[in-house]
This record gives sequence, C-alpha cells and structure tokens, in this order.
Amino acid sequence: FTKQGHVLLKVRIRRNTKNAVRLEFAVEDTGVGIAPDQMGLIFDKFAQADRTTTRVFGGTGLGLSICKSLIEMMGGKITVKSTQGKGAVFTFDIKLEHAHHPHKVKHIPDIDITSLHVLVVDDIEANRLIVSGQLTEWGIEHELADTAGHAFTMIESFHKKGMPFDIILLDQHLPDMTGTELAKKIQKDERFSKLGMVMFSSFASGEMVSEQKIKEAGFKAHLTKPTNPLRLKNVLLYTKDAVEHGNVSFYMSSRVFSSKDEYSIGDARLTEADKTANAVLRVLIADDMKVNIMLATRILKEMGYQVDIAENGQQAFDMHVKQPYNLIFMDCHMPEMNGYDAAVAIRQYEKEKGLAEAPIIALTADAMKENQDKCYACGMNAYLTKPIKKQLLVQTTLNWIRKEE
Repeated sequence: FTKQGHVLLKVRIRRNTKNAVRLEFAVEDTGVGIAPDQMGLIFDKFAQADRTTTRVFGGTGLGLSICKSLIEMMGGKITVKSTQGKGAVFTFDIKLEHAHHPHKVKHIPDIDITSLHVLVVDDIEANRLIVSGQLTEWGIEHELADTAGHAFTMIESFHKKGMPFDIILLDQHLPDMTGTELAKKIQKDERFSKLGMVMFSSFASGEMVSEQKIKEAGFKAHLTKPTNPLRLKNVLLYTKDAVEHGNVSFYMSSRVFSSKDEYSIGDARLTEADKTANAVLRVLIADDMKVNIMLATRILKEMGYQVDIAENGQQAFDMHVKQPYNLIFMDCHMPEMNGYDAAVAIRQYEKEKGLAEAPIIALTADAMKENQDKCYACGMNAYLTKPIKKQLLVQTTLNWIRKEE
C-alpha cells in the first residue's frame, strides 16, 4: 500500500526492569492511509479498507488480524493512527523476559574506517537518516544528497576543495535520473576515477537492475536495502580496498548463486542437463505481491525455466494469448482482474481456439475449502497456499509442467 516514500520500523524501550523489558514497536508508512470509517474494521479477518475484488492493491485481509491475535496473546495491544492519503502508523507494545542465554551478535570487523569520506544519495529521507546514523556511530565523515544533480554538484565541490569522496552509496531510483545513469556520468569523468561507487537499492523496488548492468556502470559493489551494520561495514571495507588496489571483482551483499553441476531443490535433484532441457519451457507468474514474485522467480529460474511476470489477471490473460505458457501460477486476489476471472477467461479462449489447456496453479493465502473449490470450478488444476514453500513449488512445477512437454 506504499508506492512512494518509505516503510519504517521504530523500536524503543518503554520500561526496563531486572527480569523483563517492555518494548514499543511502531511501523510507519507513507502509503494510501485509512479512511476514518474503516479504522474499526481493518483488524477483522478478511477485511480491508477497499473490499472490492478489483481493488488497486492485493492481499487477503488476514495480516492485521493475525498481528492483533499474536500481540494480544503476548499481553500487548495494537493501535493505529492514520491520515488518508498520507500514511499510517501501527503501534504495539509487549512485555518480554530478559534472555537467559543472550543471542550472540555477529562480530563486526574492528577495523578503523574513520578516514573515509562517504556520500549517501537517496531521495527517501528515512533511508538517508538510517545510514547517516550508522556512519556517525563509526565516526565516518559523510554528506547526504536527495537527487542525482545535488550529488554530482557535491562531488565536484568537495573535489575542488581537496576533500574528495572515497565512496558513494547510490540509490537506483532518484527523481531526476537513475543511479546507473549518474554512475556512468561519474565514470566518464577522469577527476573521479578514485571514487568507489556502491549501488544501494532494493530488490523489491519494482525495477531490478541486472548485475551485469551494475558492473558496466562502474559500481564496485551492490548493497541491498534494508541493510545492517555488518553488511554495510563489509561493503565499505571491500570498496575501499577495491579502489586502492584496483580489484576488478564485484561484491554483491545478497548473492545467491551456485556453481555446482548438480544441486538439490526440495526433494528434486536437477543436473545441468535438466536445466538445459527446462530452458525451452515458459512459466508465467501472475501475482501483485513483489515478495512472492521474487521468491517464486528465483526458485523457477534455478530450475532452468523461462519466467515472465504479470501483475494482474488481465495482463496474465493478454500474455498467454500472445504466446501460450507451459505453466501458469495464478494469484487469486489481484487488481483490475482477479485470478478467478483470469482463469475463466483463459479456459474460454483455449476452448474457442481449440487449444490444449495450459496448467494453472492457484496461489493464495486463503486455505479454506470453499476457496479451493472455487479455484477448481474456474478451471485451475492445482492449489498452493502462501507463504510459498520451496519444496511444494518445485514438486508441483515438475508434476504439471511435464504434462505440457
């Protein structure tokens, strides 16, 4: 529900005693907000501020109901404040006992990096302040910019003053130009050849940039948001070393790759030969939730399949008509056209054209039998509940896509 701006989590100690601590959590967003007449309904099961099946945003209306139940089970209470069109803040507090065996925090390298001069470029204030707070804690001199133009002006200005930046943390999505465009501009300017550039962006931002394009733009590393102190310091250390010693390798803080010839996905073992055979098969994921898309896409691409994305039922129908898919994963609750109607439209089209039916697998958080029956009645072949379980997704894919080979 937050297309622009931020979603920010804040935690503070309200009371700390010998045996327990009361923590207050606040989740703040700059999204669509909630109308006053809906404030009392949003914690009900399967309830949303917009109840229509063709609403702009997806979801099932279960999240807040589950949160409320869990918080109350822990002796807490959840509240919400909202201004429609500006966002909302959900707040809850819970009492927790002190851990008897405290969790060991991953060690952050004790290396002095206070000599660094860093520029943080991000148009979202919350992101700038979070990174700024961590850099300040480490004693690193840094500056903040909210646009690409502002950033380039600062780079030139500090260079003229004899105080050049060592590293720039650069967001991809800026209002005046993209991060990669600014990076290419910097890369072409010989004055800034010693400036280490780090792509600082989110995979869920809607416009993922390939690793190859990031490298070509001159970046030394890619740090994904949200980050943590360990990952941030590792990237700073790596980038500093890469610039000083001319290291041409690339650091990606969330790399998930395997170079093995054979590896396990769930209970299925796939060889490179299997992946080569799968490369001719096309899978469509129709879902409006980016987290679901990212997970399913990664798994299916690991298996070697071609994967395309549709953000609503109408797109899924149009894409299948243009070039039929070997398998379709269909979320039931999407904007513009929901998954039920899309499945009906696909089956009707296939019948009219005399085409073989493409397997359609329902993806939904609603595990009620009535919903399963509705999926089958609409012409879907199988049913998977969210959250997506890797082993089930893999096995279902292998079971159904082979029917189309």
